[in-house]
Amino acid sequence: MPTESCGISQTASSKDQTKAFRFSLLSIITLRSVTSFNTTLTDYWGRALSFQLINATDGGPAYTMSSIADAANFANGLIPMPIMLSDSRRPGQVLIASNTTIVEFNPWEMGSWDPSLFGFSPMKYVGSNFSNGVLPDGEPCIAGFDNIGFTYGTSSTLFNQIVLQFNRTVNLPSFIENGIQDILNDFGQSNNDISDWSPNPFKGYNPGSNVFAGTDQLFLVDGGEDNENIPLHPLIQPLRKVDVIVAIDSSADTTYNWPNGSSLVATYERSLNSTLGLNTHPVFFGCNSSNSTNALGNVPSPLIVYLPNAPYSFYSNVSTFNLSMSSLNLQEL
Repeated sequence: MPTESCGISQTASSKDQTKAFRFSLLSIITLRSVTSFNTTLTDYWGRALSFQLINATDGGPAYTMSSIADAANFANGLIPMPIMLSDSRRPGQVLIASNTTIVEFNPWEMGSWDPSLFGFSPMKYVGSNFSNGVLPDGEPCIAGFDNIGFTYGTSSTLFNQIVLQFNRTVNLPSFIENGIQDILNDFGQSNNDISDWSPNPFKGYNPGSNVFAGTDQLFLVDGGEDNENIPLHPLIQPLRKVDVIVAIDSSADTTYNWPNGSSLVATYERSLNSTLGLNTHPVFFGCNSSNSTNALGNVPSPLIVYLPNAPYSFYSNVSTFNLSMSSLNLQEL
């Protein structure tokens, strides 16, 4: 017989699944902790995402980002190449600068094209204790750190934004609000609101420009916190020679959670012009790239097909901070 709890009907089977989920979540994080790796909220978030996004028992705890490269369908070009992004954050920092170092994850490596780092580490061994781009003699090769759920979590960890958004999203008595704000600030200062990729795979590497060369830890957060919600960065690199980019913008820039085009820096001014309406229908940018330049000089710029979220068939203007969804949220036009 189903039991009622908080207005939600839950069967015995779903209860068992919930218990299994919680046990698996706790056990995996505990294992990571006892193996001397630092854990933060992102570890729990990544495991929770795995249960929803990975079609495997217990969310596929053994699945890694680098294991994708060994899959036959990937090697044969039958599935797309996944690339995920995150922004770097200095210890104790809350705000993310617009020029922060963008870190990329793909099945072979992680790293950045930015001049502030301009280096990559082998994805399979990112948990190893690298120094100046190599693994010192006597240091073991660590594999499995690149758990794919942890990578999902890193690319979407927004817990530091709770601190920034709190004053704008709550309406409580001042003494309660101040108390909660103090707790959130302490949480951020203890660096538990980020994703901790330690040991830092780029320690000692390229110290002349690498801002992380002198740190043991590499802190990463959601890849859209520098306001670049569309992950164009790895695709516009001249060395990748991309021809066409289909950019889907589901940003919540406006009061009613629609994109306004601000994620496209090149079209920022035009997105604010209501007569153009570039934020309400598909737009092609770069059809005539003869006046564009790039680092290689002879590589044409990619065509960007910009698809902003708009009420094409239903009102899909839902903020990232909306923690639950139902059919009532999707009002058809």
